[in-house]
Amino acid sequence: MVVEVPWQRLSPEALNGLLEEVATRDGTDYGAREVTLGEKVAALRRRLEEGAAVVVFDEATGTANIVSREQLAARRPRPAGRRGGLNPGPEAGPRR
Repeated sequence: MVVEVPWQRLSPEALNGLLEEVATRDGTDYGAREVTLGEKVAALRRRLEEGAAVVVFDEATGTANIVSREQLAARRPRPAGRRGGLNPGPEAGPRR
């Protein structure tokens, strides 16, 4: 299970360590311009402060990550009985 962890509850050292670890991961692409580690960390911190990104902890793997709020929403299972899409199920009743 993946749970959201309020970033404000992390110690400054833990938050900085996580920000640096995420910013230096292989495959992280920042475009054609070279971006310093400090710039990457500052950008991630801004996203956390703005609420666009969240810290998550994966209980199965024991790892922490920073993901966009949209990524977190996509990972969460939908409540039972809810359907996505535009086609209502039979519980919607007859069309008029």
